[in-house]
Amino acid sequence: MNLRIIAGEFKRRVIKSPGSRQTHPMGERIRGAVFNKLVGYLSGAVVLDAFAGTGALGLEALSRGAKEVTLVEKDRKAQKVIADNIEALNVEQKAKLVRASVNGWLRSTLAEHDKKDLPRFDIIFADPPYWDPQFRLVERLVQLLAPSGVLVLSHAKALDTPELAGLRLIDRREYSDAVIAYFEPI
Repeated sequence: MNLRIIAGEFKRRVIKSPGSRQTHPMGERIRGAVFNKLVGYLSGAVVLDAFAGTGALGLEALSRGAKEVTLVEKDRKAQKVIADNIEALNVEQKAKLVRASVNGWLRSTLAEHDKKDLPRFDIIFADPPYWDPQFRLVERLVQLLAPSGVLVLSHAKALDTPELAGLRLIDRREYSDAVIAYFEPI
């Protein structure tokens, strides 16, 4: 299965998808709506694509003006696809693939840095597998959100949108079986 970058520098470029049941890429229509909502955050943004899957969210952010993206993915097939997509778009200098679980990466990041020098992200995409939403782990990512940043959470419509400590819900949209929730720091 292949996906398209919707807009920006890489508009219409095709990227790969693992095509497995482990990875369920966000549809183009939903991705377009998400990025239309994020227009004011993208220019020069530092982005975290947690549970990256295909890397489509992070790569779309780069295409639309983000400065850099960190893509965290634990599935080996998905890691290979993300690495191929980064190479195909020639964004090795702007895109960092972390081959680890989000939990493992977060633990090591928190252990490596003093609280004052933690990496900060202007946009955090949290799109965990619908069968394992990991809301507690998503809530821990809040520590890495810049004071004027936004966290975008995708989850199954069958679940209630969680309250995340330190954040307030600013928008919530439903798309067939998915919910996209936007949070900002309190």
